[in-house]
Amino acid sequence: PEYMSPEQAEVKEVDQRSDIYSLGVILYEMMTGRIPFEGETPLGIAMKHKSEMPKDPRELNTQIPEDLSRVILTCMEKDREKRYQSAGEVRSELIRIEKGIPSTERIIPKRKPITSKEITVTFGLKKLFIPALVIIGLIIAVVIILQLLPQKETVPVPSYKHSIAVLPFDDLSPQKDQEYFCDGLAEELINRLNNIESLRVPARTSAFSFKGKELDLQEIGNKLNVEMLLEGSVQKAGNKLRITVRLVKVADGYPLWSEKYERDEKDIFALQDEISLAIVDNMRIKLLGREKANIVKRYTEDIEAYNLYLQGLFFWNRRTEEDLKKAINYFEQAIEVDHNYALAYAGLADSYSILPEYSNIPPKEVYPKAKELALKALEIDNTLAEAHVSLGLIKRRYDYDWVAAEREYKRALELNPGHAIAHYNYAYNLMCRAR
Repeated sequence: PEYMSPEQAEVKEVDQRSDIYSLGVILYEMMTGRIPFEGETPLGIAMKHKSEMPKDPRELNTQIPEDLSRVILTCMEKDREKRYQSAGEVRSELIRIEKGIPSTERIIPKRKPITSKEITVTFGLKKLFIPALVIIGLIIAVVIILQLLPQKETVPVPSYKHSIAVLPFDDLSPQKDQEYFCDGLAEELINRLNNIESLRVPARTSAFSFKGKELDLQEIGNKLNVEMLLEGSVQKAGNKLRITVRLVKVADGYPLWSEKYERDEKDIFALQDEISLAIVDNMRIKLLGREKANIVKRYTEDIEAYNLYLQGLFFWNRRTEEDLKKAINYFEQAIEVDHNYALAYAGLADSYSILPEYSNIPPKEVYPKAKELALKALEIDNTLAEAHVSLGLIKRRYDYDWVAAEREYKRALELNPGHAIAHYNYAYNLMCRAR
């Protein structure tokens, strides 16, 4: 967690800018002799990466050139849009700074000697700077980071046979009050398609990062590194739904398939099945038996409960204390309507689990409740990947049972191979255990 980016701490989709943040942490430690954030627990450190600004490195080592300090802090910007956007930018800055450094200055940080006698060693700045930044920094930045980045000249070897990103649907309703429904419909399709092992589906955080931005579909597709994009719109008036979907080929920007549906709201579950299977059919994906069953699986048959759940999910994704409390209220209402709505129990468990991160509420006041809810969700449906992830998070954060947490994450991935949050938490669990 010492080198974790803010987006990793928030369980968001990461890209090359997350690696650039980690590079900034390495440079910070190398130039100051200490890591920027310390804490008693991995979670505490991760939360500091998410919410606290690091000290200026020059406060810890006055010999650090101002330009170098600026580079380090730019790498460590909380907002990834404000960081360097590529390793090439970092490399250029480091080379420029290195060329302008006089060889007689000293940049090595002072460390407390490990022996009982004081030891002082003086290096010329060039002597330290060349191995430290040019060798270590550039090797890390160029060899590691650049290898992780997709290059314009080459096409990365795909890990999957097919790939698709589901973009947030546009709200065309007269009152513009169906954003929660539009987002929920798109997220539902993401979750369904994630069950297909041969299909890569970028997580909600990646696909939704383009929401409200005027970008060409091909540009979005290239940024997400997918072959297909699904976009759509929703117009809702009373109990009537008009939904338009369009499957677009990123390579040429032309639609592969499009359809308009006019249905009653009560038919939304059947409509989601129809859209999901149409996507699979038009992409010519061959489904395994269990994959088709998972794609059309329903967690409730009650429209009112489903609408309440979508509103809870909408506010949960906003991640503020006020919004999380709204999410809790909506999830509780969904459960009141449908007592066997396992997905709503899992959503409620997740809301309580992360509430202490966004409020002054002590974890001990909410974690027992979150654990009870996650277990209830699994009692109703032990094949629900979301509930296993919820329980895994509680096992790690509250019970400090890393082995049990790993077991839950692995089970979640068995049930839903594309579950992004399960992948992240499993990786984080392994990292913290030096595995």
